Amino acid sequence: EGYLTIADRAHTHQEALETLETLRSSQYPFSADFLLGLPKRDKKRDVIAELETILSYNPEHLSLYILTVPKSYPHYSLLPTEEEIEAEYLTVSKHLQKAGFEHYEVSNFAKPGCISKHNFVYWNGESYLGFGPSATGQWRVHDQSLIRYKWNPKLEMVTEKLSEKEIKIESLYLALRTKKGFDSQLVPQALIDSWLGHSLIYKDNHRDHYCCTANGYLVVDSLIEQIFSYQNSSN
Repeated sequence: EGYLTIADRAHTHQEALETLETLRSSQYPFSADFLLGLPKRDKKRDVIAELETILSYNPEHLSLYILTVPKSYPHYSLLPTEEEIEAEYLTVSKHLQKAGFEHYEVSNFAKPGCISKHNFVYWNGESYLGFGPSATGQWRVHDQSLIRYKWNPKLEMVTEKLSEKEIKIESLYLALRTKKGFDSQLVPQALIDSWLGHSLIYKDNHRDHYCCTANGYLVVDSLIEQIFSYQNSSN
């Protein structure tokens, strides 16, 4: 209950449990959210115990989020360090995989056959529509170019056409974020060998692709930067 208060949530612990019970009794598949990086309290947080409570309601899907707040947040000084958040993340990933969930995207876990088809529209770089202030959307045209748009506060659409290089970079970034993985031809072999040596990726022999481990998901932005640096140094 204390975490809900300092995280400025309107619902109570009991209301959350009642909602989970309603979802379980509905017989329909459902997803739950789990928040990391909460301010420290006198008592150390037991993320495994919290996960077990959620799992007792049998969700088919679980999304992992990290609390993001401005420096004006009243409990900013109590936030855990980056290393502590990473430890929480790896602990949750390991526990959920032992419980039969697949870590199929940086922040998402699912039981077999229950991955989010909706979200893969974004992760595969497909067309989608967005409406309302600051909403974004994109669509692919016949020549496979990608046009992205954003609504400004006056609901005026601002568009940009991504270059072939930008599309390639974005596609690789999205591939690194998911179990879709990447083809070895897209990344220098020297980097692949280094990432394998540090357990950041593993090889999916069924598709001859490489995918990120939980440790790799944590540093996915860094992996992309390494590709840029390597390409620039080779030119």
